[in-house]
Amino acid sequence: MRSGRKLTPALIDRIKSAIRTSLSPRHVPAYVFDTTDIPYTVNGKKIEIAVKQIVSGSDLKPSGTVANPESLQLYYKYRDIESLMDVKTMAKL
Repeated sequence: MRSGRKLTPALIDRIKSAIRTSLSPRHVPAYVFDTTDIPYTVNGKKIEIAVKQIVSGSDLKPSGTVANPESLQLYYKYRDIESLMDVKTMAKL
């Protein structure tokens, strides 16, 4: 988030609505969180796959191409989010 901004329930609803409208309801995330840092490569690209692997349960050792490897540590807390949030519903397919 930008400095001075807060992630409010209204903002989360706007984010989810924009995703639903621009993409599809299937792309709307179950959770939206505020984070203090995003991992980037030394070339300035966001590292999305490593974050996805971390939150999916993989242990990751940052390579030398990560400009800010400490930022990956922020995402390990989201591994077991369903159990932390006490989610009891299953996806409907």
